[in-house]
Amino acid sequence: MEIESWATIAWQLRAVTQVNTVVIMAPTLSIGLPCFNAGRFLLEAVQSILAQTHQDWELIAVDDGSSDGSFQQLKCIKDPRIRTYSDGVHRGLATRLNEIVGKARGNFIGRMDADDLSHPRRFEMQIKFLREHPEIDGVGCALVSFSRDYRAVGCRSFPTEMQSIVGDPLSGIRLAHATFCAHREWFEKHTYNENNSGCEDWELWQHSHGTSQFSNLSAPLYFYREFDSFSLPKYVNSKARITSLQWALRSQFGIRNTAKACARNALAAAVYSTATICGLTDRLIARRSNPASEEMQREFQQSLQQIRAQSVRSTGSSEINLGKIARSV
Repeated sequence: MEIESWATIAWQLRAVTQVNTVVIMAPTLSIGLPCFNAGRFLLEAVQSILAQTHQDWELIAVDDGSSDGSFQQLKCIKDPRIRTYSDGVHRGLATRLNEIVGKARGNFIGRMDADDLSHPRRFEMQIKFLREHPEIDGVGCALVSFSRDYRAVGCRSFPTEMQSIVGDPLSGIRLAHATFCAHREWFEKHTYNENNSGCEDWELWQHSHGTSQFSNLSAPLYFYREFDSFSLPKYVNSKARITSLQWALRSQFGIRNTAKACARNALAAAVYSTATICGLTDRLIARRSNPASEEMQREFQQSLQQIRAQSVRSTGSSEINLGKIARSV
C-alpha cells in the first residue's frame, strides 16, 4: 500500500471512537437542541433536522426539566444520530448549552431552538462557508419569521462583514443566536455564563467578539416561530438583564451613551407591555422584520413541505408521522 493511502487511513482513524469493538465515526456536525416545554413544536423541529441535505450530523437534545411530556416523544425516535439527555431538573438555557458543547463530537456545533425550524440546506451552506473561510470562527444567517398558521410574514437580515456585525456593541452584536454555527473549539473557549438567565447570548457576544471573527449568510436559512414563542415576562426580563450588563460597561462606552441604551430598553419594555394589554403584540412583532416577498413565501412553503415529508420510526417500530402533529397550513 502506498504511503499516501496509509496517511489517509491514519487521518480518518483520528476521528473514530471504538466502543466494545463497534467503531463509531465522529460526525462532522453536532446540532445542539436544548428543550424546555416545547410541546408539539419539538418533533417538528427535529423533523427539520432530519430533512437536512447535510446528513453527517448528530443531534444532542438536552431536556431542561420539561413538564409537558414532549421530550418523552423525542426519546422514542429510533435514529442512532439522535442522543437524548434528561436529568429532570430545570437548570436554565446557559447551563444546557454548555452541557451540549461538552457532549459534542463534531468538528462544528450548530444551534437550534426547540420550537423553530431550519431550512433543509441550512447546515450544508454554513459548514461549506466555514470550510471555505477558515479565518471565520462562526456564522449566522438571515431568518424568516412565520405566523401561527405557517405563513412567512417577514425576513430579518444581518450584516455579513465583521466590522458591521460589531459596529455598535453596546446595542448588541448583529447575530441571531439560534442561527449560529461555529467551530467546536470556539464554543469550548467561549462558554456561557450559567448565572445569566434570559440574555446569555448577549453576554457571550460581548465577551467574545474582541477575539473572534463572525459572519452571516444572507440567505434566510432559519425559520423563527416568533409569534407563538413571544412571552412578555421573558421579554421584559431579558431587557432588564441586558440593561444591567450594559450599565456595567459604562466606563467603556461612557455614561451618556450607556444611559441612552438603557433608556431604550426601558422604553421597549413599556411599549410591548402596553401593546400586550391592547392586543397589538402581533403587530409589533411583524414590524421587527421586512415584509416577506412572494418569492420568499413560496420558498418557505416548499421548505415546509420537505420538512413535513420526513417520518421517523419509534423504538416500538411504529412510524411517527410528524406532519400530523404540526398545525395545518
